[in-house]
Amino acid sequence: MPAERGKQFPAEIRHEHNPDEEMHMYTAHHKDNEIGYLHVSQGGGISDIGVDKEHQRKGVATAMFNHAVGMAGKIVNGVRVPHPEHSGHRTPSGDAWAKSTGPQHYFEAEEIH
Repeated sequence: MPAERGKQFPAEIRHEHNPDEEMHMYTAHHKDNEIGYLHVSQGGGISDIGVDKEHQRKGVATAMFNHAVGMAGKIVNGVRVPHPEHSGHRTPSGDAWAKSTGPQHYFEAEEIH
């Protein structure tokens, strides 16, 4: 069942920076289990995102995205956290999710596959 619009699934969001891959990784945890991940390059592009099937459509991806937006510009371990940007290449469900994050974050996809 989808989350009520504007509500987010109660998950703890964690941020970690991997300097070897120049990647910021956000993970969502519920009851000590990782249920989702969001990878953002140092340049800001979202390179990968996933949520466990049983937790999809409950606001988990949006919670991770909003956490990443809130972290943007902060300095963590000497590295500035980038503002996340949607990829120009998306799946149809990825495009729908990108639209749901709001007009201030959305742009038309170059390719939907």
